[in-house]
Amino acid sequence: MTASITYTNNALFTAEEQATLAHAADILKSKLIISEQPALTSPTLVKTFCQHSLATKEHEVFGVIFLDNQHRVRSTAE
Repeated sequence: MTASITYTNNALFTAEEQATLAHAADILKSKLIISEQPALTSPTLVKTFCQHSLATKEHEVFGVIFLDNQHRVRSTAE
C-alpha cells in the first residue's frame, strides 16, 4: 500500500515537490505502520488486516504484505 496524496491545487507544488511529498508520506507511513500495527501472528489477525486494507476498494486487487521477523507489517503493495 502506498500513500496516495491528491492536491486540489496542483499549482501549489511543482512536480518535483509533489514527488518529494509523496516519498515523505511513504516514509512516514512505513515508520508509523510498524509501531501502530500488532504482529500478525494468527490467520484471524491477517484476515482482519486484509479486510480493513481492502474495504474501500471497488474492484479486486492483488496485494502483498511484507512482514519483519517479528510478524509486524513493514509495508504493503498492490
